[in-house]
Amino acid sequence: MNRNSLPSARRFLVVDVGSRCLKALLVSSLFGRIRVHAHRIIGLDETSQPGSVGWSRVLQELTEELGSHPLAVSVPQHATDSQVLDLPGADARTIREQIQQDVVKLSGLSESAIIYDYGQLQPFAQYTNPFWVTHARESEVLNVVRQFEALEEDIWEITSTGNALVAAYREAGGGKGSAVLVDLGSAGTVVSIVYQGQGRFVTSFAVGGLLFAEQIRLERECPAMEAEFAKNTEDLLTGDRAMPTLRQLVDRWHGELVRIIEDWISEHPLLNISASQFEVVLSGGDAEMPGLLEYLRANSVLAFRRWSELNPVPALQPAGQFAVVYGLAVTLLRRTPPSTSLVPEEMRSARTEHGAMQLLHAGTWLVLMIAALVLGFGTWQKYYLIQEVERQLSSAREVLSTARRIDQLKLQLAGEYEEVRPVLARQQQTIATIRTLGLLSTQMTPSNSWYVLFADADSYFNQPQLPAGTNAPPTAPASTNVLSRLTNAFVAELSTPLDATTARALLTDVIEQFKRSPLFRKVDILPPDQRRRLVPDGVLVPGGHYALSFSMNENEFQRPVLTGDEIRQLMARSDAERTNAGRGPVTVPTRRGDRP
Repeated sequence: MNRNSLPSARRFLVVDVGSRCLKALLVSSLFGRIRVHAHRIIGLDETSQPGSVGWSRVLQELTEELGSHPLAVSVPQHATDSQVLDLPGADARTIREQIQQDVVKLSGLSESAIIYDYGQLQPFAQYTNPFWVTHARESEVLNVVRQFEALEEDIWEITSTGNALVAAYREAGGGKGSAVLVDLGSAGTVVSIVYQGQGRFVTSFAVGGLLFAEQIRLERECPAMEAEFAKNTEDLLTGDRAMPTLRQLVDRWHGELVRIIEDWISEHPLLNISASQFEVVLSGGDAEMPGLLEYLRANSVLAFRRWSELNPVPALQPAGQFAVVYGLAVTLLRRTPPSTSLVPEEMRSARTEHGAMQLLHAGTWLVLMIAALVLGFGTWQKYYLIQEVERQLSSAREVLSTARRIDQLKLQLAGEYEEVRPVLARQQQTIATIRTLGLLSTQMTPSNSWYVLFADADSYFNQPQLPAGTNAPPTAPASTNVLSRLTNAFVAELSTPLDATTARALLTDVIEQFKRSPLFRKVDILPPDQRRRLVPDGVLVPGGHYALSFSMNENEFQRPVLTGDEIRQLMARSDAERTNAGRGPVTVPTRRGDRP
């Protein structure tokens, strides 16, 4: 792809779709500097994968948050191949033809079914004239393109995740270093070997975070969601809580990584290096698994470090999850060889022709505009300068008069609204309370389960507690719970004789039903140590006492139309104008607590 044709300072939406989440950056380039304007991570599940019914909702959410812009997307590493081809003594005029023949032989496909790109590398090891060649099946690339057809935006760049990882590493300061870049995702692991600042080998293998979570699920015999949560929050690799079977799985993953590095080194004996001389940089969402880095450092000859330790540019958080998508942005906006673009030839040709026509049209209009300006400037200057100045002065006076009226209306509206706003806010709170009680009353729960308490968060966490029983669990003071500071939240307590697993499933089902209501911003289980002792023990089943917290959506009447600073500024302007006109200051009702 010819990056000289990229629009100057134009914004691009760069997207990397994984198995569990979509990472996106809104980027632009100005004077050679890449700017990240926004970044987002959108979670994916079985119903929102590309091609599923929920995928359109994901694209809609993406455009609502970041807008519609030309795209750059990644192709999964397992659907592409990148390797070094040596062409010693090759004529520059026949290099493309030789590479094309080699790619056809390596892939076993016809030329029309392959998309490829290449760039020259610095000589190393036994290679005297090496080229970095990236190719993929055209059908695989077009499948990725179709995923974003609903956005109706042009795709300016497509590359593999492994090559994007190399580009991000070079941008982060690894331009002359040697490293093994490892992106540990949910479905698999991508490995890129960088030597002297250039990518030399890229591969992937199907061991990732999903297998780690599955091992935890089997060991604990718990739901998949709970196992995933434990993987991301608990250190199960070091210390007293270490899980031997999980360690074995991580060892297997580590062994595959070591094998890949050693195989590559054995193929390049002239380098005379060992695996321990490479730093291994971990990226990807599952690279942040608690205890993983410490376990690898303690049990490997390889030197591991996280992507965030590279001081990546820009400092995105979490840095490791944005490594691939930022590398894709670098591939789009930088001109650093070797080229690894997998944009189909038809799309490149159409975009080049479209850009040429746009430049031609822009040039034609520019010439016409310059000619019209030159011919009309003298006449306009002689006959209409004074009239234009007078018209502008008259318009300015009208605008100032309109602005004064608007300021007065704003102040009047603010005063009238503040008189009724507390009533509206309480009315909205009452409606929310009634609706919540209505949902609780219609909630489908087993006949042997019952609600024992319903209260707003302020009353619940500030009401005096009943005396503690002998074996009552400890409760935290109200000030330690964030809900105690909310005025738009409720707590409901439930008692049931069901066992813990069945009760947990019941609560999960209740929460899911409430989450479907637009009334709530967040519904969750209140931990036992945050519950308040307000219900007599006689109505509770021992060990079967649970509490749910309901955080409502924001009450729009809690905010005033104008802030205190805005009211003071409007009143100051109004007073100044009336003083200049020889009148006294105007008095306007203000909100309680504001001082004009």
